Parts: sequence; C-alpha cells; structure tokens
Amino acid sequence: MTVIGTGRLEETTLGDLVARIHRARATGTLVLECHERIHRLRFRRGYLRAIELEGVWMPLGQRLRRLGKIDEGALKRSLEAVATGIELQGEALVREGAISYPELRAALEDQARERLEILGKLTRGRYQFDADDGGTPGFLVDPLRFIRGFPRRRGAKAAAPRHAAPRPPSRPLRTDPWYLLGVGKGARPDEIRRAYRRLAFELHPDRHADATEVERRGLAARLALVTDAYKKLAPR
Repeated sequence: MTVIGTGRLEETTLGDLVARIHRARATGTLVLECHERIHRLRFRRGYLRAIELEGVWMPLGQRLRRLGKIDEGALKRSLEAVATGIELQGEALVREGAISYPELRAALEDQARERLEILGKLTRGRYQFDADDGGTPGFLVDPLRFIRGFPRRRGAKAAAPRHAAPRPPSRPLRTDPWYLLGVGKGARPDEIRRAYRRLAFELHPDRHADATEVERRGLAARLALVTDAYKKLAPR
C-alpha cells in the first residue's frame, strides 16, 4: 500500500507527511533529500523508531554522557554491546542499570524533538517513503506529540490533530503530569480524560501483537507513566 509515495517538500510540509504516516500506521522509511544531504525518519506502525540526520548526528550514549546521565565506563560498555549487533545502545544502558526505562524514554523523546525541529525547517527538497520490515527493534515514539505547532499544508489553514492539546512548553520536566499527557495546564477535566484515553489506547502493549519484547516493555513503561500522570490530574 502506498502511503505517501514521492514528491517535493515545496508541495507539502513535514508535519503533513508525518501525520499521514502515523494515521496509516505504516512501517518504513521517510527519506528526505535536501541541500545535497539525505535524512531518514524510520517508522514502525506509524511510530518513530529512529531519526537519522546527515551532518547532524550525536549517538544517544554520547548525548547522555554529555548531560552527565551516565559515566564513561557505561558509555564504553554500551558501545561494545552495540558492536556485537545484538542490542541497541539504549537497551544496553538499561540492562546495565546505567539508566532506567523512563529515563531512556525521556532521552529518546528529547532527541526526537530536537531532530524533528531541525527537519521541520526544511522547505525545499525531495521526499520518498519506502516500505520495509521495520528494521531492528527499539523504543517507539509518538510523532504527533512533536509536530503540533509545525507548519501544515501550504495555502491551507494549519490544523492540529483532532482533540490535540496545546503544545507543551519546551524543555518541560519529564515528571510533569501535564507534559506526560500532552495537555496544557489550563486543560479542562474532559480534555484530560480524552488525552489519557487516547494515549492508553495507543500505548497498550496488547494493541501491538507483533512488537518485540523490548518494545512491549517500553510501551508498558510509558503507559505506567501516563496512568500515574492521569491519577494526579483526574478530578477527585
């Protein structure tokens, strides 16, 4: 099934392309050729698995080391694990106890947000979506959380996804329940309930029957955070 095929960024926007891939629950790679560079956004069932920017790249482990989240020894051991081809760097860091699943999730979301913001500024170039098998397993990130506020189809009124909440402020605390649910601090009770139900539906591991064990643990960890956030905000 063709999701978006090929075309020019001058005729659409990254926000539109990502939203269409997510709605179709497509698995594959969105390739962007811009300014003589090639960037890739890898999706599994509509969720982001990886974003690879040519010329703008910092491995997750190096990012965590620079932020002081892990020490040099943990970084070295995780790189050795990656070299074996058995697991991803984030998985190795969690297995070693260097970081927790929620910490890994937050780091991956930060990385995805920054890279999408870079790509969101591209207005010229060629795009192509190639269906594939999803590649190596890993944590999945909901892209709709990061494209709210992105420019949408040129010549048309920008529209957020249905029931979308106001975009949260940049660099929020990862323990902030408002951020975890993707709602603004002035959200009404019904908006909070809708946000929670949508996330709980999307993240429940039983909805991802073909997910790997690593992916299911990641989804379960994210669901637990979202549920705890809802309990804090739900009307008494």
